Amino acid sequence: LYRGQLRASTRSGMLQDVQTSAGATWCGVLSTESYVQTRLLPLLSWAQEESRWVFWVNFWLRVAVFVSSSSTTIVVAFGLAQWAPVAMSLSTTLAASSYNMNLAARLSGLNQLITTLRNNLIFWNSITIVEKRMPHVRTHILSTTEQAVLAMTAAWTGGVTSVDSRSVSEEIAEEEPTARKGGKKCNEAS
Repeated sequence: LYRGQLRASTRSGMLQDVQTSAGATWCGVLSTESYVQTRLLPLLSWAQEESRWVFWVNFWLRVAVFVSSSSTTIVVAFGLAQWAPVAMSLSTTLAASSYNMNLAARLSGLNQLITTLRNNLIFWNSITIVEKRMPHVRTHILSTTEQAVLAMTAAWTGGVTSVDSRSVSEEIAEEEPTARKGGKKCNEAS
């Protein structure tokens, strides 16, 4: 690749060359199509991979908790009562690990994120070329994607993060006119 050219991932996983201006500073308005290619699709891919991992860790931890707590009864039934506290402490440790990793909430948040991203992708692929350039489409795609990311983060953290749909839409609407007029330079403080 030469200066002024970058590679963007496509839905099929193949790399596609994307031309940019030679002096691109990456400041200004990002087109909705670029946002879908550089944010939505990689985020969807990451969420799908992460949800598989979280599912299997959650599944095997639950199985291990069940087996270790059941083994306590079996150990006592065979007359090895001195091993009952060890089996019970193992069960408690596994249950606490599962609780502290918040796997059930993580999986739920990831599944909601995947659903929202797929809906946005279906919406994006179903509209016409003219509709793809409309400001309300951009606002819809960006706000729903970022709200879903915030909701997933809130699920992971136990609700510490707040999601305010109006503030996201207003922020996007406020940034667009500034960026079209030239906006701030990259090296200026925000």
